Parts: sequence; structure tokens; C-alpha cells
Amino acid sequence: MFDRLAPLYDRGMSLVEATLFSRQREAAVAGLRGRVVEFGVGTGLNLPYYAPEVEVTGIDLSGGMLQRARERVRDLAREERTQLIEGNVERTGLESSSYDAVVSTYTLCNVESPVAALLEARRLLRPDGVLVLVEHTGSTWAPLDAVLSQLDKWSGPHWGEHLRRDHAAAAREAGFRLEYHERRRAGLVELVRARPL
Repeated sequence: MFDRLAPLYDRGMSLVEATLFSRQREAAVAGLRGRVVEFGVGTGLNLPYYAPEVEVTGIDLSGGMLQRARERVRDLAREERTQLIEGNVERTGLESSSYDAVVSTYTLCNVESPVAALLEARRLLRPDGVLVLVEHTGSTWAPLDAVLSQLDKWSGPHWGEHLRRDHAAAAREAGFRLEYHERRRAGLVELVRARPL
């Protein structure tokens, strides 16, 4: 699906990015240092917000999205500090205990098992590493959440887009201790920072 969407993805998401996601992306990567794995790197929308010295390994299932990300890497002159890999975030094949941070922004809604992906994140992190999640979820406003609940019954089975997953609970189940947890934008955006237990 994302291979087909890739050529139009950034343009199609521009309104959502401007109103809901953009500041959250910047907040997600602020202060990160060293080696970072980004799950679901997509077209590379987070890349402008990393400090220049941060080494980013971005993983995505979609070759089409990664092609757009490579263009962004070139535009940002980040070739020496960025590696892009086509693969599954639940089984990355990357070296254990080798990364300072794992970042996931608006990705866990599309994976088969968020807990499996977060177990993989824990495997990749150094003992003092940090997990950073910015994900969409259900709303804290009951009328909107009722609508999302109905939409989720269709979008999950048909698009693989799960609208109301509890990402903080998944992180705890995968063996993380939450240091920070916040809901923003009527609860639609969930921010988590966590450390491996």
C-alpha cells in the first residue's frame, strides 16, 4: 500500500503534518545523541529534526517510501550519518545492545504486533538507551473516541491502520519503564519516553 502512496504521501499529509504532527516530530527527536534507529522512517519526515551529528538508521517496509527518504537525505546532506534499510521493525537484523535510542513516530498503528516491535527495540537498545514513541491513539474526548472506535473496525482489517492502540501499555508489556507519558490534541497523540527494565 505505501509503495503506491509514496509519490503523493508528503503532499497528501501536509495538512495533517502542519496541524497535528509536525511539532510532535520535533519533540520526539529533540536531545537525542549517538546512534538512533528509527522505526517506520517512511519518507524521512523526522530527519530534519535530528542534530547533525546523530547517526540515524531508518527502517521501513516500503521501498517506495525509502526512495523518497533517500532524496530527503541528499537534500539535507546527511548521507554520511544516515543509513536506510528496507525491512520489518519486528525483526530488524541489527546488532543487539548497540543503539542509544529507538524512535517510532506514527508507525506502531501499522505493524502486526506493537509488542513484538517494542521487544525488538529493547533488544537493540543499550542498557541506558531510550525508547521514544509519538503515535496516534484514541481520543480523550468521548464523542470523538466513539467515532474512532467505529472507524477502527474497518480501517484495521482493511488498511492495517489501527486507530486506538494503547502504546504506553505495549511499551510496559515489552519490558520498558515509562519516564514520560502524555496525551495531546484531544488525546489523539500519545508521547512516550521509556527505558529498558
